[in-house]
Amino acid sequence: MIPAKMYECIVKDCVPSEGMRKAMAEEKLSKEQFIPLILNSPVNIEVKERCLSELAATDDTLKNIADFSEFWKELNDNDIDEREAIRLYERIREKTAGEYLEIIKDARRELLEINPGEVLYLKEAWYDEEVLDEHMKERGTAAFMSFDAARNHIQREMSEEEWDEDTCCWNVLEKWKPGTDGVMDKVYTYYLIGDDVIYIDTEKIRMKYFLRGLSGDFNGICDVAYSMCVPFEVGDMVLIDQRPFAPVRHGLILWKGGFKDDNYVLYKDIKGFWRLRNLKSLEVARGVLYSCYYRMERFEGDLPEEERLLLKAQDYILADEKGKDKGYKKRKRKRGEHIDRLFFVDGYLGDRVTDEDLDMALKNLIGIQRGKQSES
Repeated sequence: MIPAKMYECIVKDCVPSEGMRKAMAEEKLSKEQFIPLILNSPVNIEVKERCLSELAATDDTLKNIADFSEFWKELNDNDIDEREAIRLYERIREKTAGEYLEIIKDARRELLEINPGEVLYLKEAWYDEEVLDEHMKERGTAAFMSFDAARNHIQREMSEEEWDEDTCCWNVLEKWKPGTDGVMDKVYTYYLIGDDVIYIDTEKIRMKYFLRGLSGDFNGICDVAYSMCVPFEVGDMVLIDQRPFAPVRHGLILWKGGFKDDNYVLYKDIKGFWRLRNLKSLEVARGVLYSCYYRMERFEGDLPEEERLLLKAQDYILADEKGKDKGYKKRKRKRGEHIDRLFFVDGYLGDRVTDEDLDMALKNLIGIQRGKQSES
């Protein structure tokens, strides 16, 4: 059990969204769910180290010993010696907060201590709004002999190019060491938002939460989705903010299933097509390193012109809002399901839905709705 004060502080440090923080306070997540939440949050690695340090104080080493004893008993009939059993056990068991903490400390030490012959190679990465092929772009910049030198260069570039929170650009810093036969070996890759190190990919130790790099598989709070309800209902407009890896998008909650992680949203992708996706796995562009859950909030502002069709879909779902009788919630859910089915039943709209496609489909739904109202 995580102490209440520690729980509150870790959530506050790792989850920028106020709405999601409130939901997490009500759900009371387990310690096992907190570890990926911390590791994959879009915050400075020093914050992650502090949170893991607090969590590590509650680690139960006796539990790991007991777990191995059970594992060893299961293997006794398979003619596997204890040394091999230990190796297998280390591969399959989940690491503790303390073990992840040590891995982060090692990675930070490698970043700050550059020995003779070692270099840090800096790349600038960005979301390309002109090409829009859903792939991040990367360009090598320079090699440095210290992290301070690399960071000073990044700060100068940010100042000269006038980066702000809407700039869809980040930095990748690689640690290279002399290898065999005169070939350099890449041992660590650090991903920076601005000049802050956020994520680590290590070539030295391939692990569940540090392996993923730019594959878009940093699950983070998605792993929590199986046991946590998002604080949004069918018909809610939500903010999809995964900057700097992609521009801000907006979505409309269309459907919530029987499981806590069944939350589907209608949104417009970077190529201009309307899509329907589960929130837990949503990424508006490839190369996004963190889940949209971290910054997701209910949105009540003005939508950009290209996303205004979401308002038409929302109006259809929220019709009869003034009455709000006992059947109102059920009607919202049904109308959300009507839009949801457009994307699946007999390929009616498919997966490359244009503005014209969606607009015509919504007009048909609204016409059917009005027809039923006039009959009643």
